[in-house]
Amino acid sequence: EMQALDQWMQRNTEDAYYENFRTSVAKPSEVANECDVDLACYLGKMNDADKDVVRKAAFMIGRLGQGNADAIARLTEKLGHMDIEVRLAALNALDRIATSGAPEAVAKIEELRTIEEGRAIWSQFSREALPVVARLIARAS
Repeated sequence: EMQALDQWMQRNTEDAYYENFRTSVAKPSEVANECDVDLACYLGKMNDADKDVVRKAAFMIGRLGQGNADAIARLTEKLGHMDIEVRLAALNALDRIATSGAPEAVAKIEELRTIEEGRAIWSQFSREALPVVARLIARAS
């Protein structure tokens, strides 16, 4: 799908969406084309300095990493990222792949609550994180 989008965009450089594509979608598109369905490749991208690359990697890990302990650990590490979009991408991926629960993710979210409660980032994150915590706990029992 990404290759088809890339080709279409290359033919339509006058399109109003082109500049937005170049600045916001190009990096994730490169990652998707490079890694395709290789979970190990996406796991390696979780340490990239570019948040858009990390978000794409997290999204794809959520599609490819069901039950994978390394994937769960890498996503859990990103729950404390300062960028809310990275946190939410990691959280959503965890919700998809942690089919038997993820005690380490639950512990990390509880740690974040203790540290960040009352701050804007926790307010934004908790709306999504707390329901995921409940599901992860339920799956572990």
